[in-house]
Amino acid sequence: MTLVLVLLAAFVIWKVIKKASSEASPTKQQFPGIEFRVETSRAATTRHESPARRQDARWVPATEALRIQGLSIPGGLVYVGSYLESPGRGSVEPALIDPSLGIERRSADYDQGMDYWPAYGRISPANRGAYLSWLAGGRSDPNAYIGYVFLFFYGLERRVLLDRSDVREIRSEVCRLQGLYGGNRSFRGYSSDFMAFTAHMVPDLSEHEMRQQLAEALDRSELTRAALLAWYCARGLPLPPACAAAVASSLEEAKRGVVVTRSRSELYALFAKRYLEQHGQGITLVGAARDLAVSYHAASSGLALGARLEARWANPLGRPSQFKPLVTLWNSCVEDLRKYSSAQRKSASPGELTAAMWEAMPAELRAQYDHPEQESWENAISQGQACGRGHLVTAKALGELSGMGPRERYTSVQLRKAANTAATVGFAIEPDPRVGSGSCEADALFVVWPSAEMGAPDPSAYSPAATVLKLAMHIAQADGTVDPQELSVMSEVLETIFSLDEPLRARLEHLRELLLIQPAKATALAKKIADSSTPEKCAAVGRLLVAIAAADGVLHDAEHKALRAMYKALGLSAAALDGALVATGVKLGADEVVAVSKGERAGPGSAVTAPKTPDAPAVRLNQKAIESILADTHQVASLLADAFGDGDDSVGAPSPEKYAVPAGEPALGTGPALPPWAAIASELEPRYRAVLFELAAREHWSRADVQALASRSRMMPVAIMETINAWADDALGDYLIAGDDDWTIRTDLIRSMAS
Repeated sequence: MTLVLVLLAAFVIWKVIKKASSEASPTKQQFPGIEFRVETSRAATTRHESPARRQDARWVPATEALRIQGLSIPGGLVYVGSYLESPGRGSVEPALIDPSLGIERRSADYDQGMDYWPAYGRISPANRGAYLSWLAGGRSDPNAYIGYVFLFFYGLERRVLLDRSDVREIRSEVCRLQGLYGGNRSFRGYSSDFMAFTAHMVPDLSEHEMRQQLAEALDRSELTRAALLAWYCARGLPLPPACAAAVASSLEEAKRGVVVTRSRSELYALFAKRYLEQHGQGITLVGAARDLAVSYHAASSGLALGARLEARWANPLGRPSQFKPLVTLWNSCVEDLRKYSSAQRKSASPGELTAAMWEAMPAELRAQYDHPEQESWENAISQGQACGRGHLVTAKALGELSGMGPRERYTSVQLRKAANTAATVGFAIEPDPRVGSGSCEADALFVVWPSAEMGAPDPSAYSPAATVLKLAMHIAQADGTVDPQELSVMSEVLETIFSLDEPLRARLEHLRELLLIQPAKATALAKKIADSSTPEKCAAVGRLLVAIAAADGVLHDAEHKALRAMYKALGLSAAALDGALVATGVKLGADEVVAVSKGERAGPGSAVTAPKTPDAPAVRLNQKAIESILADTHQVASLLADAFGDGDDSVGAPSPEKYAVPAGEPALGTGPALPPWAAIASELEPRYRAVLFELAAREHWSRADVQALASRSRMMPVAIMETINAWADDALGDYLIAGDDDWTIRTDLIRSMAS
């Protein structure tokens, strides 16, 4: 028992002595979240100095000014004296300024004669003069030789890492020097590591200071990332977006490449937005069981060659699973910026946001910038003729605003591009070229108005309603005027049959205003309905048009003629039209009452008797019959959806029948097995993918070959080139097809796909 007590007492005494020794030792000290250890190896001195001279060296604080060799030096932060022992090779601290050594007056940009590890006592008088001139100028000459900056930095390293003094003050000075001389890669690297290694030596360092002082080196300094992670982990604070992105990008699974280097600022902005959306204020890190051992590589030869500078920090990276969501997020942001990066590469003015770049941005980033051509669009549209609540513009104007230049005719692809560009700058176009629109002449009119709707209207809802409006307006305009009562009935019919939402209601309103100026080709629409439907359903469409035309109680001769033409295009008989007219009780424009004999059915081609009597009473509309017709026309919605829901054939994907390969011709893409890179082309439509596989088989295509390929594929050569090059630009970073009449296929891009 006595022996146990003695041993216990000895252990307690040993712990107390060890603690006191540790607190008194200048080579080991504890700070919150960090442990430092400095081991020095005293090299044999090259000369023996007297104790009196050794006591001469001192640290000059920032508040003290010096006068050395006739130069007034403000701001201190230097060692001055005849001797200060260095832990490295040689006996004298490299940064020590010996006032007794002579100088030659030189400017701070003098750079001759300095070696890689300079020391004030060993450099030439000319170098000493230039160094003191730089100090006298407040250490701010941007043209100063970088060797003098390093010589000053050596003293700052020693003061913090050996003397453990003035840490906050010196860190501020190093941060200032980085702003002046950070363009030098070597100084940027050493100073960044110094800021990271010493960050934990300031117990009350705020988060703002930490991020401000270390943010610049996050992307390139592993030590900086480790310091920040340890700092946030030790305090249980959420990791900020910039640090999260830097860490994610450094991990093995993170995507790298041209997007990361070319579009770095946009990538970090997108990552930050999505990171905060997914993780609130940020993730909170958990450290591994074992701390991270960190070594500091000093810039000064006095420390680098004679001291081991080490620390132990919390190690969140030792738990890699908590960073997997960050890598996933990072990779998704890289992928979503590929199109933007490609547009950025093509920009003729680096640093300028182009329309192509803006349109390729992810939606989160687009919301932060106005479209580069916003003002141009607004000015051009405002100068157009007013049309209802919008303005009229020509196809040519739309093409020029979209960067296509003047043409005699614009294709459906070009018009769609114009509509998409208009949507991005906040305008809607009617008729919308993205739904059921073919090519048109340069002078074709469109109505444009401000709208927040970015996407194209749903064809299944838009096409039937727009078709009814075009047909009805064609009938109503036949007499040269459109009666307000007819417009009211049109609106009521469209609302009743199609259940319009506000965006679609606005579209139809603007389309109606345009049709008053530029009527639709209604007969062609009617023939298309007849080709895709049954006679019964076509009759429902015809009765609907009659009901609308009869809304004002009078059917003028021109309207009557237009209805006859419409019924003929629908494949309906004249008798069917007569019966629909009689049911409404409408009066002909010449005040003739349309009547048929009771009990008789009018056959095809039968004349409708319309006796005229001077004292005939005024005929009232049969409102019940009209309401019945409107009630029966709900089937029109589904009918027209079938006929027009997919848009115009000239724009949409081809039907199998339309593009069937003629007998005797090999099908595109058949024969040899698909190339190994076929999966990369999965985003292309099947018909273009088949053409791509055929094009990839050889490098040169004559004009005749191109025409033959286009004929077999039932496509225009320009459509093939535009579509495949647009895909290649996104998927491969450049166009695949070059040339005008004769084509050259970029086989180098094909080889890159195969690899």
